[in-house]
Amino acid sequence: MTDRAAPRHPSQRLRSFRPYRGPESSNAVWQVAVVAVLIVCSVIASASPALVHAAVTPPTDAPPVTLIGDSTMAGMAWTSTTGDDPRDVVGSAYKLIFDAESCRRLVAPSCRGRFGYVPMSVLPVMSSKLKGRLGEAVVIMAGYDDASITDAVDKVMTEAELQGVIRVLWLTYRTNTDYVLPGGIAARTLYGSHNAELAAAAQRHPSLQILDWDKYSANQPEWFAWDGVHLTLTGADALATFIRNGLDAQ
Repeated sequence: MTDRAAPRHPSQRLRSFRPYRGPESSNAVWQVAVVAVLIVCSVIASASPALVHAAVTPPTDAPPVTLIGDSTMAGMAWTSTTGDDPRDVVGSAYKLIFDAESCRRLVAPSCRGRFGYVPMSVLPVMSSKLKGRLGEAVVIMAGYDDASITDAVDKVMTEAELQGVIRVLWLTYRTNTDYVLPGGIAARTLYGSHNAELAAAAQRHPSLQILDWDKYSANQPEWFAWDGVHLTLTGADALATFIRNGLDAQ
């Protein structure tokens, strides 16, 4: 059952994450729960698909980048405070568009999120809402709601290549969790499969760069909420630094 409670303060949302049981796939695989919110930030007027994120101003010659994610990435927005907005770690060096949504899937229709609506999936975000504005690099942290990501990764990569994106940085999926998904599937099993599919896709797409968030965060329980997937403020800061380092590396 979808949680339709009114949005609360980010810290309250982190304390009250509940599994969302998405629609069954043809193979009866339950989709994983995510809770996220659309936050888009750049220097484009708010009438456009992006909202102004004015806490920091990048250099005038900063390259444009786009971060697209589900609730795992959305922790960078949810945990932000007046004095600590994790998005600023990236936004201080890059012209940033940040777009993260609850229950977002990669290509298949997304599930209904915590805030009562079904968000646009990653591929249509790229091909319509943000078409021509993705920038030099796109960072993907989504797929936790997908039963399989093999075909989806190929489609997302094809779209990025068509739009001239130089690099797609794709974060691996958390396996260091004891969380059991609805239907009895161990999260570590599903996400381990995702990581194998992602590694295979990198062999097919030279512009796909894997950022091993799974390994980087393996021994950091304080970075995560009870499910071992969603972020605390400490984890959101760590994720932002991890992404920034990945972007800076090339």
